[in-house]
Amino acid sequence: MFNSKSKANNTSSKADKNKKLSIDDVKELTWTRILELSALEQKKFTAEDSSTCTSEAALQVGESGSQKDFLLTRATKVLDLLKQKAPELLQPEPSDLRVWTIGLIFVCLAFLLGVITDELATTGNKINLLSPPLLGLFLWNILIYIWLMVSFIVRCVRKEKTFGAGPLRELLSSSFTKIQTTASKKSPTLTQFFKIWIPAEAPYLRRIVACILHLSAMCFGLGNSLYGRMGEHLAC
Repeated sequence: MFNSKSKANNTSSKADKNKKLSIDDVKELTWTRILELSALEQKKFTAEDSSTCTSEAALQVGESGSQKDFLLTRATKVLDLLKQKAPELLQPEPSDLRVWTIGLIFVCLAFLLGVITDELATTGNKINLLSPPLLGLFLWNILIYIWLMVSFIVRCVRKEKTFGAGPLRELLSSSFTKIQTTASKKSPTLTQFFKIWIPAEAPYLRRIVACILHLSAMCFGLGNSLYGRMGEHLAC
C-alpha cells in the first residue's frame, strides 16, 4: 500500500512538472524575452537584473514547481522590473487577437445566409434553381473546385511532397496576421516580436481557420434545411 501511494505521488509530481504552455503563455514569454533583449541592448537593463529575476523566480517556484510555473514567474518579474526601469518599451503591447469571436460572427453569418438562401430560392414547395442565391451558391462551389484542382496540379508540377493549407485558409490566416500587426510599424520592438511570433503562430491560426470554415459550412446547411422544415410545419 505504501508503494502504491509513493508511485501515485511520483506520477502526479511528474505530471505537474510537465505542464504544457498555452498559446497565450508562449506569446507572453516571447514578448517578455524581446523586451528584455531590447532593454539589454539599450543598457536600460543589466545582466545582473536578468540573473536576479531568474534567482527570485527559482526561489518562489521551488524545486517541486514545473518549468511552466518557473518561466511564467520569471516573465512576470522581468516585466515588473521593466515597468520601473524602461516603461517606454512596454508600449504599445501586442494586440490580443480574438480569433474565436471573429469566427463566431462568421459562423452566425453563414447560418443567416443559409436561411436567406432557402427563403429566396424556394417558391412554395418548389426549388427555383435559377434564383440568384442558389445559382450563386452553385457558381461558388464550381469556382472552389476549380481553384482546388488548379492548386493540386500546380503542387504536383512543382513536386511538393507536402500539401499545405488551402488557399482560403491561407487568405484568412494572413488576414488575421495583418489585424495583429497594424501597430507594429510604429514600434521597432513590436516589429522584432512579430518577426518571431508570426511564423510560430501560423500553424495554430490555420487550424483555427479550418475549424471556423467547417463550422460555417455546417451552419449554412443547418440554416438552409431547418428553416425549410419549419416553414413546412407551419404551413401544415
